[in-house]
Amino acid sequence: MNIKLLVVLSLFLPNCLWAQYQIKGIAKDNKGNRIDFAGVILSKGNISISGTITDSAGTFIFTNIGKGDYDLSISYLNTFENKIALKIESDTFVAMTLDSTFKQLDEVVIDGKKPIIERKIDRLVFNVENSIGASSGKH
Repeated sequence: MNIKLLVVLSLFLPNCLWAQYQIKGIAKDNKGNRIDFAGVILSKGNISISGTITDSAGTFIFTNIGKGDYDLSISYLNTFENKIALKIESDTFVAMTLDSTFKQLDEVVIDGKKPIIERKIDRLVFNVENSIGASSGKH
């Protein structure tokens, strides 16, 4: 009978000592819209434990997480970021909000010049408009 008790304890005890939990969450902007494809990182101190991205519905999940204190950070397009502290003692659901205030640009101007000399497969091209003589006004 003692052997049966040891077998039962050996099967049950490790699950109690090393219980694994999951963290589920959703990412939303400040207007309540779900944010898809945002980066989510779970860390403990300065060490990253795991990372994922939100799916098309803005949800994410981490599994096999032990008890303890963690940091959960989320970022979108390397522009908006939010970080919270978590104490994991059971399965946890987290709703994270990112401030998604975009700044609209008035105008974008791309200014470029062709190189003075271009090497093509069958020829060498000299772009006169970019030469020093063309910019000084002397012909």
